[in-house]
Amino acid sequence: MLVGRDRELEELEGALARLAAGFGALYLVSGEPGIGKTRLAAELVERARA
Repeated sequence: MLVGRDRELEELEGALARLAAGFGALYLVSGEPGIGKTRLAAELVERARA
């Protein structure tokens, strides 16, 4: 479970939907060390596989 990243996940899930529809994009996830970038990406992968 990921807490406090609903807005970011919604945006990235929208990007996945656009990708599935044939529209590509580049997203950069950046921030300070330890802020949860890798966890955010892992959550997106889990949701994409579901």
